[in-house]
Amino acid sequence: MPPDNALTDAERRSLDDQGFVILHDVLTREQASAIVDRLSQLAESTERDYSREAVVEPEMIKVVDLINGGEGFDIGYTHPRVLAAVKHVLGGDMKFHSMGSRSATPGHGHQALHLDFGRDLGQPHPAGCNALWTLVDFSRHNGGTRLVPGSHKTGQNPRKVLDDPTADAPGEIRLEAAAGSVVVFGGHTWHGGAQNLSDDVRWSLLTAFC
Repeated sequence: MPPDNALTDAERRSLDDQGFVILHDVLTREQASAIVDRLSQLAESTERDYSREAVVEPEMIKVVDLINGGEGFDIGYTHPRVLAAVKHVLGGDMKFHSMGSRSATPGHGHQALHLDFGRDLGQPHPAGCNALWTLVDFSRHNGGTRLVPGSHKTGQNPRKVLDDPTADAPGEIRLEAAAGSVVVFGGHTWHGGAQNLSDDVRWSLLTAFC
């Protein structure tokens, strides 16, 4: 288990109050670039199995089962700061759930606001927690992830209470973080992808715990 001092008090407060935290400089740019190279190789060399995707998005680059993708992905479930943040969200015991990539090609990537783990809404600790690894710089222009601070406290599902979950929501922010950052957010935090308006792929790695 991660050491108790792996997170600062401010980072814990962000998880408690905002429903997410941005951990900076978890990867070096060289590490992030190496993971992008490996993801690109896997995406080109592996036949895509759409039956294994919860949401089918042909225009997105999706790679699953990255725990078997090579040792370069081991950091996704071993980094002590990421694990400490996940442990804080889940309230103690946890296990690895999955690792994959959902990377937005130019012009694509927008999602409705949603939850990834909708069980036990209103409870202090969700059933699951996500870690989004930014492998390139995330900005509003290339579709930095949509997040609604404090939404994890509402006990509500955005798909059920918003007139249009695809539209901007009150208080919504767009993630802006340098390559090598990790955004940890609980399963009750409203979030969604945004459209990539750049000319380059917005590469990301996603790890989930429960």
